[in-house]
Amino acid sequence: MTINKLYGKLRAYNWKNYTTLFFCIILSVVLVTSYALIYFSPTVQNILPTGGDSRKQATMIFSVAILGCAVFTTYASSLFLKFKSKEIGIFMALGADKKKLKKLLFSEILLISIICCFLGILLSVPVSFGIWKIFQLVIIDTREMTYHFGTQGFIYGFIFCIFVTFCIFMLSSKFINRTNIIDILNDQRISEPIQDVKEWYGILGMIFVILGIILGYIVPSIVIDKLNYVLPSIWSITYLFSAIGIYMVMTYIVVHAKRGKHPEKYYKNIISTSMMRFMGRQTVKNMCVISFLIAGALFAIFYIPNMVTGIYDNIKNNPIDYTFTYNQRDKQVSKKDIEQLADKYNIDIHNYMELPSIELIVDGVESTRHKNGTIDNVYLKKSSYDMFFNSKDFSKLIGKPINIKNGEYLAVVNKENENQDYDYTKFISSPVTEKEMPFRHAGNLIFNGSFFQNKSMNVYVLNENDYKAFTKDLSIKNYNNSVLFNVDNSKDTYAFANDLKAEIIKRTSKELGMFTGYDEYVKKRYESTGEKYFMDERYTSGEGSLKLEPDNNQLYLNWKYYPNFKILQSQDMIKNMAVFLMLFIYVAIICFAAVGIIAYTRGVTIAMNHKQVFMDLSRLGANNDYIKFCIKNQLKKVFSYPLIVGSFVIYLFNFMIMINNDSRIVNSEVHALLINLGLIGICGIYMYLVYLLTYKKFKNIIGISK
Repeated sequence: MTINKLYGKLRAYNWKNYTTLFFCIILSVVLVTSYALIYFSPTVQNILPTGGDSRKQATMIFSVAILGCAVFTTYASSLFLKFKSKEIGIFMALGADKKKLKKLLFSEILLISIICCFLGILLSVPVSFGIWKIFQLVIIDTREMTYHFGTQGFIYGFIFCIFVTFCIFMLSSKFINRTNIIDILNDQRISEPIQDVKEWYGILGMIFVILGIILGYIVPSIVIDKLNYVLPSIWSITYLFSAIGIYMVMTYIVVHAKRGKHPEKYYKNIISTSMMRFMGRQTVKNMCVISFLIAGALFAIFYIPNMVTGIYDNIKNNPIDYTFTYNQRDKQVSKKDIEQLADKYNIDIHNYMELPSIELIVDGVESTRHKNGTIDNVYLKKSSYDMFFNSKDFSKLIGKPINIKNGEYLAVVNKENENQDYDYTKFISSPVTEKEMPFRHAGNLIFNGSFFQNKSMNVYVLNENDYKAFTKDLSIKNYNNSVLFNVDNSKDTYAFANDLKAEIIKRTSKELGMFTGYDEYVKKRYESTGEKYFMDERYTSGEGSLKLEPDNNQLYLNWKYYPNFKILQSQDMIKNMAVFLMLFIYVAIICFAAVGIIAYTRGVTIAMNHKQVFMDLSRLGANNDYIKFCIKNQLKKVFSYPLIVGSFVIYLFNFMIMINNDSRIVNSEVHALLINLGLIGICGIYMYLVYLLTYKKFKNIIGISK
């Protein structure tokens, strides 16, 4: 019998050892190619502006996806080679030529790669289509959101196939090039023991985990707030404390054992503990990697509820279906125009209202960051524009009278922010005279309607006398008008909303295509000192840099006067954010796939390395129940503890982010935190399923059938 035929018979006999490698190559190709098909689709490319931060983030995530898939595929290939080590070693011991063995192994890997890559690319089309359809379930199914895969995605998928095949070839070459036959035959018996550690080692590790998060995230915010200084980027190295802490915790979990008050428990676990300690270093490394991957996956999927819950609450609590604000320099759509368009779609309009407002100069603090990290905070009696309403007009909106004394104002806030301590303005100036007039904050006015598009402006209400005094000789450029109305069955009015938005954009002059946060008074201040306005430096085209076209997806996030229609708000939010949801979900899937493969690989490796030990235990009289107990005791540490540590670290970090935003937890954030706990539970179920699969494989390797 030739070596080729013998090699083929062994391949047929050991075909089950190939399943993990098959699965991982196909999965990695499917993930990367389907991601690329969606990412390079015309719809997504239109949503992601060229050169924008969102496109850069998407590209970065794509790179992470490629590397992540390559990592867990090479893990699977290393397990495959471990299964092959004994038969390769025997062939070499019998005098087989190493070049011949390398040729056989390479041809086998090439065949596997070709088959798996072909299946992966083939499956990526229905997978990408299915993912897109899932998003359409929570979006309004419109022409703009129709699935069109980008053919460029196939090119990237093909390149990835070559890349992952190359990685497996390199790993195989390193494996076969070992000159010492004994090392190959004894590959399953290599030990990396760790000595026992003290009780305080694990506690210190947990302290380091928390310290790293505090130093890396909380301290920079405190330094900015208290010392007006931005710490250099190298300060992020303090996160390494958390990484060191995780390593210490995992080391403690793997090797620590003491008799304590229950010595019977110690002696019962002594064999499994010794086995873990015997392969300690590699086990600890794997558990650390799993913890980091779980943390990364959870952070990615936490992004979804963190983002969506707040926006959803705002949409849900907004009592106004349709609102838009425009500057009176433009002759915008009238009530008659809106009613005519509504009649076209058989829509009934009610509670129609127009509210005029004016932009006045207020005081404030301007912060300037210098290259050396210092921050200068300068108080200005005339800082920027804010938005002011007449109490008589605003009372019609809220349906109750508003009483304000001369020289006072009310701040308009939503329900969630009513108790927040704002640093309100103390001086108001007319853009005509620029004379500072002292005003007093008389309280807050709660209104959940989000029709104030310019998020950089605060909104205030003055009494009728003060309001009229400020309007004297005021330029039309400082007058705004807000249109508000409701409709029946708002969810069925998408076509009407889309046409109305297009008409508003059409009637807006080019000079008002300014970015959110663009302040004409701040620009005037800068130009008076001979400086260039920083918004003009950031957006080189200045005010007219945004193209006022209905299909321009930048308008939703960046235009100062973008219409706020509930039906479009939900659509635009999901359409623009769905891309990022999809990207982060992909990251999570890749991380979880890597977690499953690495944990499974570690479990199988433990079984292969300790097979002889379990056989010896059986000969010494240990029954199957005790052997199963030892198996479970080892696998429990590999699967459960990285889940606990990784989940704890990222949940704590996520909680600190929410607290650091405004020093409180609002209702939407509470909902997000509860959802995040549910997601951790789902992660736990996934780990348990992988554990069951690994446990079954473990028993098969050491010869326990039940």
